[in-house]
Amino acid sequence: MVSLAASIFFAVSYLILAGGFYFQKKSDEKFYGITWLALIFVMIQCYHVFIAAVINVIHIPVNLVTFGIFDLVAAVYFWLPVYKKKETQKYIYGIVDVIFLILVVVAVVWFARNRYYGFHLSINYKTVDPAPRFREAMDFVNDQSISRMFYAQVVNGTMIELLAPFERVDYYYRFYVLSDVVQLLMSGVMFFGVIRKYIKGKFLAAAGVIASLIFLLGYPLNSTIYGFTYLGMSLTLVAMLFVVTDLFMEERLTKWFHIFLLMLGCHAMFQCYALFMPVTYLAIIFAIFLKQYRKKILISKDTVVTCLAVFLFPCISGLWYTYMDVFVKDDVSVGSAISAEGAIYRDLYSNFLPFLPLAIYGFVKLIQSRKNKMISWFAPFFAAFTLGMFGLAYHNRSVSTYYLYKDYYMLWLIVCALAFYGVYRMTKEARAVTACYIGTWAFVLLFYVSGLENRIYNNNNLFMDSIKGPQYNDLVCFNLNTMKEPPYAEPRMEMAHYIYEELLETGKTDKPVPCAYNDDQFYWYEGVTNQRLSDYMYWKSDYDTFKENLEENCDYVSVMIDSRIYVDNQEYFDSMEKVFENEIGFVAKVK
Repeated sequence: MVSLAASIFFAVSYLILAGGFYFQKKSDEKFYGITWLALIFVMIQCYHVFIAAVINVIHIPVNLVTFGIFDLVAAVYFWLPVYKKKETQKYIYGIVDVIFLILVVVAVVWFARNRYYGFHLSINYKTVDPAPRFREAMDFVNDQSISRMFYAQVVNGTMIELLAPFERVDYYYRFYVLSDVVQLLMSGVMFFGVIRKYIKGKFLAAAGVIASLIFLLGYPLNSTIYGFTYLGMSLTLVAMLFVVTDLFMEERLTKWFHIFLLMLGCHAMFQCYALFMPVTYLAIIFAIFLKQYRKKILISKDTVVTCLAVFLFPCISGLWYTYMDVFVKDDVSVGSAISAEGAIYRDLYSNFLPFLPLAIYGFVKLIQSRKNKMISWFAPFFAAFTLGMFGLAYHNRSVSTYYLYKDYYMLWLIVCALAFYGVYRMTKEARAVTACYIGTWAFVLLFYVSGLENRIYNNNNLFMDSIKGPQYNDLVCFNLNTMKEPPYAEPRMEMAHYIYEELLETGKTDKPVPCAYNDDQFYWYEGVTNQRLSDYMYWKSDYDTFKENLEENCDYVSVMIDSRIYVDNQEYFDSMEKVFENEIGFVAKVK
């Protein structure tokens, strides 16, 4: 339901809910403000996903208006105690929070400016994966409903619908890209929120900012470059669950509020990326059991009720939407899905080497401290999960390397968080040695990034056999080297804009305008022109079927001259009357 009034209503309702969440007194002790700002942002996304799952079943439209109404309902819960008791939550802020926010915003804006050409927000991803994700977000806007693993669909679709009154439909892709940029920013802020409580003094303040930027510019940035929207979001969700589960273990909020937050997070995890769901659920079940055991009520009605309250709805919703839509309706088996290969960044171990000693030290110290931190058991659970996937991938290839390397994105979160905790637990002298150690690594990185290593090598290749910088900083160098790759070709966008503006929007044709493109371009065309063209996927059927559907149901067709179908059937397409043409293709009337 695209309208300016709906967008304003949603924005106001959202701010009222976020304000109530922030100001309601949750505890007598002060919380770190930056942690709760990130937590509230992610939790409201989880809340919207929860609402969408419920109302979609009873056929209530899922849109900005319904979200806004439920936001106001939830806001009453938060604002009513504030009004009655005249008390608000106290927070801690420091100069380190301001410095970090400035740096992380600058880093993300710099990335967006280089990768997406600034305010143009051009489509620029290394894989075709985000194209169907964009199409799903457009389905959310068009149909006001959800399907499959719909966390990313709701988050991206909400952003598109919110800003839709300010742009024409064939430019909605810009809001999808903007949503990606916002989620990248939030992954960095949420990580900083996880480690914020350990930042004491100037050294740890500097180390915390650096650790957060290293985390952000590693696998989260890589995920954004590839267009793995759901993968980046899942890291943020797990980081959020680190915070919420630790609060639960420490009983710093009311019991049922804790349980509700855990339920929202678990549900969001299932609907965001089911691959990480089993380990995440196992870690939270372990947390519940450990807490109950220490209270000597492990075998009790309270344990059963708590587990049901946290996991029952997420599992029902996950089976209803994810399992039924993905595996049953599409007739896809788990085995065939997880054995499929795909494009992804691959590096077996080198990116973790500089930080792994610190992470192992941090893990040992965390275990020795006997503190109830979710990461202390999530880390070994996930490491075992990854080793199991590696074994299956190596032994009989029942797991693809594509899915194996998706685990590395989560391992990056774990290693970076534990590495900072290791620094936190070090003595003053050990921190000085660590600073020299990390400084040396950073020098090698800057030596390469600045171009100085290349200049020396080009001056006289007898100085060195080859450029070594990327070997010690492969992930960061890969991200930087792919930063300025050309975007989705402008002539393709020009054709898509012509079709929407001149043919579809004007009503010149009320029939579909399919495309004779390669399959990796097809989905972007569908999304940008806001059409659904499953009957014209010629690579899933054959040319004769495509031609028959085209001539019976269409007035126009868009043709890319580098597509397989055009190369194989050039005479047929060239015989058509062209109404638009540029260097990469044309739009023609169907005979």
